[in-house]
Amino acid sequence: MLVLATNNPVLEVSAGNAHTCGITNAGVLKCWGDNTYGKLGDGTNQVRASPVVIDSGTAYSKVVAGYNTTCGITSAGVLKCWGLNTSNELGDGTTTNRSTPVVIDSGTSYQSVSLGYNYGCGITTTNVLKCWGQNGSSQLGDGTYTTRSTPFAIDSGVSYSVVSLASTGYSACAITTANVLKCWGQNSGGQLGDGTTTNRSTPVVIDSGVSYQDIDSSSTSTCGVLTNGQLKCWGYNSNGMLGDGTATTITLPKVIDAGVNYSKISIDTTHTCGITTVGVLKCWGSNSNGQLGDGNVSRLTPNLAESTYDFEKVSVGMNYNCAITSSKSLRCWGLNSSSQLGDGSTTIKFNSVEIDRGVTYQAISASNGHTCGITQSGVLKCWGSNSGGRLGDGTTTNRTSPVVIDSGVQYLKVSTGSSYTCAITTSNILKCWGANSSGQLGDGTMITQLLPTVIDSGVSYSIIEAGSAHACGITTAGVLKCWGWNSYSNLGDGTSTNRLSPVVIDSGVSYQSVSTKNTEHTCGITTAGVLKCWGYNLNGQLGDSTQTNRSTPVVADAGTSYISVGIGYRYTCGVTTAGVLKCWGLNNSGQIGNGNLLTDWFFGGVLTPTVIDVGQSYLTVHAYSLHTCGITSSNKLKCWGSNSYGQLGGGSSNYFWPSTIVPGMR
Repeated sequence: MLVLATNNPVLEVSAGNAHTCGITNAGVLKCWGDNTYGKLGDGTNQVRASPVVIDSGTAYSKVVAGYNTTCGITSAGVLKCWGLNTSNELGDGTTTNRSTPVVIDSGTSYQSVSLGYNYGCGITTTNVLKCWGQNGSSQLGDGTYTTRSTPFAIDSGVSYSVVSLASTGYSACAITTANVLKCWGQNSGGQLGDGTTTNRSTPVVIDSGVSYQDIDSSSTSTCGVLTNGQLKCWGYNSNGMLGDGTATTITLPKVIDAGVNYSKISIDTTHTCGITTVGVLKCWGSNSNGQLGDGNVSRLTPNLAESTYDFEKVSVGMNYNCAITSSKSLRCWGLNSSSQLGDGSTTIKFNSVEIDRGVTYQAISASNGHTCGITQSGVLKCWGSNSGGRLGDGTTTNRTSPVVIDSGVQYLKVSTGSSYTCAITTSNILKCWGANSSGQLGDGTMITQLLPTVIDSGVSYSIIEAGSAHACGITTAGVLKCWGWNSYSNLGDGTSTNRLSPVVIDSGVSYQSVSTKNTEHTCGITTAGVLKCWGYNLNGQLGDSTQTNRSTPVVADAGTSYISVGIGYRYTCGVTTAGVLKCWGLNNSGQIGNGNLLTDWFFGGVLTPTVIDVGQSYLTVHAYSLHTCGITSSNKLKCWGSNSYGQLGGGSSNYFWPSTIVPGMR
């Protein structure tokens, strides 16, 4: 717990995108955390690890920390905003970023303010609703798609008391002084609650005839409390965040937790919490990071994913996994919205299911929505999302089960990127296909390819790793080459320039493996067992005990020899030649597996490779986004980290209905 001042209790606090602001009982505004665009309001862009006073001498009554902006209302009712302003989200009539509070709508007194993604709305002391900022989805509710650089009156003649904007989306809801609920803006998830998925450019009445007192919105879901205490929710429901016991989208308000009366509600993109009228806290939805507070958190240390099977290989994708058993059968589990599991459905699997029954596999690669594998006979098969032609079958049609790719050609290795795929034939020819906007295919162009296309003609490859928008391969001579997106110097060529064709990295050094699954950094192991990493290093993911970005490979964990490395979102795990598992970097979802949970993603990071699962010997480790899996020397599969879609195996830790929470159990 952070105390702003022991003699000045906190009156109000608001958490934004990696920054937080609070107001003491004395009206002093303090902010801390990330300070990109000057969103702390202290006149700098300097990160603050502890609270600093903002707008000294001015008393505040309300503050809202948004995505990259912040707004507050002084005790005199003056609205002030600061931070990013490229889309007029501050409402000061300019597109100039502000690192200190500036007065908005001078001469008008405000009682409340709410911030969305690049837009804002406030209610004046005369109950007039005003909005400003970006308006591409009519999120301002003024009947247009026109950006407003200053506050503009909405729903003229109607008196409002409460307004709530989706902080990471483009929809809004407000309650009138007569307790009528109205919503407008984006409606792709049914979050407006009018029974449709049609965007609305002006406020429309929701749940006609029903009186509301409290409302909260996420990017695609909404919950509200009626004046009689009844709770209703609607919208997108993939994590069970609506609390009706299902994961089915709802486009009209539905009673939740019938018979229980609520006073307040708060909904996020993955989970929801509410306080009943008798003061009981209840939460439901995803529990991937322990956000439900019941002690049943994401797995913070390695746990057996499937005790029934022995596994030889595993590939970790975005919220799902596929693995090859010792008997060469293929099994997958976790998120399945794009049929990436390949079982012919789009249903989440909390336990593994056999894929392509009767067919034996030698290689598998999971990514973000699509999967590819190579059978024992060298046949390449792919399935799942096919946007950008990433499956390589000459179409952009999704496939719910494995389909043969490049018929007649035998393959040895395959690696799936976010929207593309690369593979190596048995004759060591490298081929890539799919989206190519950053040159990630390496064919010298940025043109999408729907069929396998030869890359780096005349060069023989033995290893290929496709990341989010960049790829690296190792030739049969041990030469490391990388190409594609390079904004974080993640290619390792000493520049931040995208490369449309393979370029040699770490010239003169021979490599045996490389990992590129994360966009921002890359790691490889030399033939001498030396682990090297490069690219972005904010959370210490490079393993060199610093937070300094590196544009060329630097040694990680000097003096230790490695046989396997896997990288996720701002973290890295590796297995030493002695079978010791080590991890380092960001740990906000327990993805490092050290038993801790470092929730402050901006400041947090384990900077030094740390031994995980002490006493257990590992063969290999794989990571993607926020979860990790490794295979032990006894061929058992262990996984840890985020479990939002059951990707860790063995069932779900999510709750699809309200569960009473005892604060502090974590």
